[in-house]
Amino acid sequence: MKYPYIAAWGFDMGSLPYYIKGESATAEADKAPEDVIYKRDFSSITEVEKEEALAAAENGTAFLVRNGQGEPVRVWYRFGAVALATTKARIEDRVTTILNQGDTC
Repeated sequence: MKYPYIAAWGFDMGSLPYYIKGESATAEADKAPEDVIYKRDFSSITEVEKEEALAAAENGTAFLVRNGQGEPVRVWYRFGAVALATTKARIEDRVTTILNQGDTC
């Protein structure tokens, strides 16, 4: 599986396999790094969240997708952006399981 962190996050959040596959396909189309966990569309977030997303992209904890005019349209948050150590450990364990079992979606 190319995006195991999306799968692990999705399983952790209770997402269904079709949704996880769709998110993985979007990440691949966006050429997102393989450690992204979830995305937010710029059209659905506040101005403060947009500023936070731009800052996260600058410090490497997020990946911005831009349109042909160079405007951000989507932000993918990377695994490193997850703040809680317990969540990180749980997701890392699930990623290991996913990688060992192959595509489980």
